[in-house]
Amino acid sequence: MPGLDFLPAVASPAASRPSKRSRPEVGRPKGSTEQQVQELSQQMQEMCHILASHDHNLRELEAWSTLTWLLDQNSELAKHLMAHMDAWKQKAQQGQPHPDGAARFTVGAALAKWVLDSPERRAACPQFADAHDKITSIEEMKSSIQLAFAKPIKDGRILLKIRPHLQMRDAWTEVCAVLSAADLAETKDMAAPAGPIIRSLTKGDKQ
Repeated sequence: MPGLDFLPAVASPAASRPSKRSRPEVGRPKGSTEQQVQELSQQMQEMCHILASHDHNLRELEAWSTLTWLLDQNSELAKHLMAHMDAWKQKAQQGQPHPDGAARFTVGAALAKWVLDSPERRAACPQFADAHDKITSIEEMKSSIQLAFAKPIKDGRILLKIRPHLQMRDAWTEVCAVLSAADLAETKDMAAPAGPIIRSLTKGDKQ
C-alpha cells in the first residue's frame, strides 16, 4: 500500500543539460599599485577615526552612567564594604550558584544599608530611602543597580563603582552628594583614558 497519499502528484522535471556558465571576465586593476595602496591607506585611516570616535563616546557614556568613588581603605565605609565582600566570598562554592546571587547585589545592598542605618544620611537621601526601604531581599537589588563592585587598587585605596538603573539614578545621586559633602570619598566623574589599542590607532594624529 503506497504511503504519503496526501501529497499531490507532480510531474517529474524534464532532464536537461545544464547550460555552461560563462566565466566572468576579470578586469584589470584600475590605476597603479601605488594608487591602490594610497586608497587603502586612506580607507584604513578613516576607519581608525571612526573607531576612536566610538570609543570616546562609549567612555563618556560609561562616565555618565556609572558613579565612581575612591575610598581610603581604613575608612568606615571601605571596611564595611570589604567585610561584606569577604563574607560573600566565604559562601561561594565552586560549581554551585551563590546563595546570595551576584556579587553586585551584595555591594549595592551593603552601601544602601550603610546609608540607611544612619539617621543623618537617611535624612539627606529621602528618594533613595523611599526606594530602598521597599526592598525585602538581596535579590531585589537588581531593581536598583545594573553593576556594582568594590575592590582594592594598586595605591591601596578601594575602588567603588555603582551603575544604577536609569530610573534610580536620581536616588543614587543623593548618595553621591552625601559622600562628597562628608569628604568620605573622592568622586571620579571624568571619562577613563583611551586604552592601548585606541592610543596606538590615533598615535599618528598627534604627531
